[in-house]
Amino acid sequence: MYITIKSLWERHKNKSMIARLTGHDWKTVAKRIKEIEEGKEYLAQKPHPRILDYHKEQIMEWLEDNLSGVRIHEKMQEEGVKVGYSTVKDYICQIKKRCKYQMKSTPYFSRKVHHLF
Repeated sequence: MYITIKSLWERHKNKSMIARLTGHDWKTVAKRIKEIEEGKEYLAQKPHPRILDYHKEQIMEWLEDNLSGVRIHEKMQEEGVKVGYSTVKDYICQIKKRCKYQMKSTPYFSRKVHHLF
């Protein structure tokens, strides 16, 4: 949001035009423009570790054993991890997407060896 507003403001767009283009309220746009004019820099959010990041290796092992998301969720609860099924499901999808991307970027012969998914 900050960078978009900054670039539009530098292109001499007015606040109401920026608000319409970005879908933000004009008061929010005005606050960001005030910060830009005062010279405040964009504060990037620090990446916060997800709950399941601490259990990634275990989840990877379970995925290699072909356990379903439901079963992985049950095992997480057995270990005392308080997490919802949708969180587990989303985390597994994220892992699978990363693995598929890595498979696409590797040569064909090494993909045959990589049988995780």
